[in-house]
Amino acid sequence: MHSNAKRKFKGGAKKLRKKNAAGLKAAGADPKQLKLSFFDKSIPKISTTASHLPLPETTTLSATSSCIMASVQSLPLSSHLSEATTSIMPSDISQSGLSELDMHTHENFNLQLTATIPQKLRFLMQHPIEPINIKYDKLYYRMVMSEKIPRKWVTIKIICNKAQAVYCSICLAFSVCENTFTTGSTNFRHMHSVIKIHENSKVHISAVEAYLRASKNQSFNNSISVKILNEKNRQIHNKIHIIKQIFEIIKFLGKQNLPYRGSNATETLSLFDNENLNHGNFLEMIRIISKNDQIPRDHLEKAILKSKRRKDTLKLSNKSKSKGRGSLITLLSKTTVNKIIDAVLDQIRNLIKKEIGNKRFSLQMDSTQDICVYDQATICLRYIYNGKITERLFALTKVTNSSGKGFFDILSECFLKHGIQMRNIIGESFDGAANMRGEFVGLQALIRQEAPGSLYIWCYSHILNLCICDSCDNNEGKILFGLLNRLATFFGESYKRMDAWVKQNNSTGQNKLRRLQKIGETRWWAREKALKWIYGKESLLPITISALRFIIDNKSFEAKTSSEAQSLIEIYVNLRLLVQL
Repeated sequence: MHSNAKRKFKGGAKKLRKKNAAGLKAAGADPKQLKLSFFDKSIPKISTTASHLPLPETTTLSATSSCIMASVQSLPLSSHLSEATTSIMPSDISQSGLSELDMHTHENFNLQLTATIPQKLRFLMQHPIEPINIKYDKLYYRMVMSEKIPRKWVTIKIICNKAQAVYCSICLAFSVCENTFTTGSTNFRHMHSVIKIHENSKVHISAVEAYLRASKNQSFNNSISVKILNEKNRQIHNKIHIIKQIFEIIKFLGKQNLPYRGSNATETLSLFDNENLNHGNFLEMIRIISKNDQIPRDHLEKAILKSKRRKDTLKLSNKSKSKGRGSLITLLSKTTVNKIIDAVLDQIRNLIKKEIGNKRFSLQMDSTQDICVYDQATICLRYIYNGKITERLFALTKVTNSSGKGFFDILSECFLKHGIQMRNIIGESFDGAANMRGEFVGLQALIRQEAPGSLYIWCYSHILNLCICDSCDNNEGKILFGLLNRLATFFGESYKRMDAWVKQNNSTGQNKLRRLQKIGETRWWAREKALKWIYGKESLLPITISALRFIIDNKSFEAKTSSEAQSLIEIYVNLRLLVQL
C-alpha cells in the first residue's frame, strides 16, 4: 500500500555529508582503528573565559590533520576534513570534538539594559568564545593592508557541543539598537559574508567607538584594531572637508545667480581631464579648489579614475548609452548638488518656522509662468519678529489647478507638511482675479473657513497698476505710450541702429550709456520710466532726434529704415504731442 505522504528528496551535497559522517562514525567504532582525536593532548582544558581561550592557530589544525592521517590509513579522511573545514555548520562543529568545551548558558550572552560601563567591560572579559578546531582564516581574521587582524568581537554560543549562534560581543554591550548579531546570527551557510557586512555597518562602528571611549586600554589585544578606526576617522574627516567645500561653491553660485551644470556631453567625470571642455560652473569651481587643496585633489583623481573604469565596464557590456552614475558615489554629481540645495532649503524653512512659532501671520500668494512654461505659485509669509515686520518667501510650488480650490489644496498641503497652523492666518493679500477674491469658491473664501477672523486685502500694487492702465486707456494715452514703445523697439532690434544711438550718446559727453525703456503690459513703472527718459530732467529727446537724423542721412541704412526714422521724428516734434505732455 502506497503512502499518501509526499516523498522528501535529498540533495547531492546533503547525501555526501551524510555519507561522510557515517564513514567517520564507522571508523571511530572500528576496534581495529586508532581512536580519532581532534585535539592535541598537549592543549589544556578550554575554559569558558575568553582570556583563557587559546588563540586560533593554523598550525593546530594542520597538526591535527596530520595526526588523523597518520592514525587512519584505510579511510580517505582528507576529503572528509576538507569538507568539514570549508563551511561552518552546527553539525560540523559537533563532529569536530567539542566535548571538552564547557556548557555556555544564556547568561553569557545577556546583558541588562541598565548595565553600567564597568559592568559592560566585565561582560566583555568573558568574550570572545571562539572554538579553535575549525577553519578561522575568514571568520576570525580580516585582511587590512596585507595585515592579518583578528576579529575579537566574534563570539560563538555553544550548547551541548553545538554552535547555536554567532554574536558580536561589542554590540551586545554597547549597541544602542538591536541587530542580527545581538540576537544571534544563525546564517551559518553564509556566515563569512554576513560578518563582513556587519563589521562595516554603522551600528557596529558606533558600538566600537563607544567601547573605545569607555575603555582605557585601546590596544590591538583588547578588542579591535585602533589602526582601522583611525583610518576610518581620517576618511570621514576628508569627506566632511570635501562636503564643506561643495557647500561653499553651491552658496557662491546661488548668490551670484549662476547655473550649476554644463551640458550632458561634457558633465561626466570621465572627460574631466580635458581642460578644453566646459564642464559647467560647479565642476570648474571644483577644479580651481583642487589646485590649492590636497584633499579635494586626491578625491577628484580617485573619482575620475572610478568614472573611467565604470565607462569602460559599460562599453564591454554593450551598455555605453546608459546614463547616470549607478552605484558610483563621487559627491560631485548633480544628485549631491540637489541634496545639498534641499538641505539648505530645509534649514531656511526651519528658521522661518522657529521665528513664527505659534504667532499670527499674514499670507501673500501669486503664480506666474517660468521659462519652461510651468505655472509656479509663490507662498510668502509676513509676521512680526523681534519687533520688526519680517517678510519671507517660504515655498515655490508647481500649479496644476489654477482654481481657488486648487490653490487652497496647494497651501493646505504645504502648511500641513511643515507644521504651520492655518487658523493662525490673520490676513491674506492676492490680486483681483476671480479664483483669488471670489466670494464663495475663491481662495480667500476657503481660507476664511479655516481662519474665520482673517481679512482679505486686494493687493494695492495691482490696484495701482490697474488704475494707471485705465487712466492711459484713452486715445491720446494709447498713442503716447505706443509711440514710446515703438521708439525703444526701433533702436533695440538692430545692432546698426543701436550703434548710431551709442555714437550720438557719446558725442554729448555722457559717460554713462542710457537706453530707451520698453513698456511692459503689466508693469506700470515701465510707463513712468519711459516718460522720464524722454521728457524728464535728464531728457534723452535731443539724443533721440540726433540719432534718428543720423539714420536718415546715412546711406548705409535701408530705405525702409530711413523712412521709419523720418516718421518717428515728425511725430515727436508734433506740436499737439508736446502740448499733451
